[in-house]
Amino acid sequence: MPQHPLRASQFPLRVVVQFETAVRAGRVDAMIVPQMLIQCYVEDLRQTYANGLPRIEVFVSTGYTNMVRVVSKRDPIILVTPTGTYRGGMIDNQGKGWPYICPDLFTANNSKISLAQILRENGVPLSQNQPLQFDVSGNTWTLL
Repeated sequence: MPQHPLRASQFPLRVVVQFETAVRAGRVDAMIVPQMLIQCYVEDLRQTYANGLPRIEVFVSTGYTNMVRVVSKRDPIILVTPTGTYRGGMIDNQGKGWPYICPDLFTANNSKISLAQILRENGVPLSQNQPLQFDVSGNTWTLL
């Protein structure tokens, strides 16, 4: 692993193309990526939970989507924050290359928790298009 996370823009186009080709051919797991920083944003689903929090998803920002590939209906991820570690999923929105973190995750003791609650507990505003940054290594997404 590099000492400093890489940005998607630091990879030469040929490396990105080789990675995408290997994923399509089934030679690598789609969630195996070098450690890098990935920009994301909050997308409000215009629904609320019983506790009043908005139902949200976190989409990978344009310019970073080519570094995140989803090959199944819901690829497992580990979301790490200062307040805890959670199991969740990454989905490609309608197969159009817009990956996002699903709104419902699970705690270490297998309790369901919303992405909105996790972000709120970490001081992240839940407003539409709120930018977020993650340090991604393999299927582990660490909120910065």
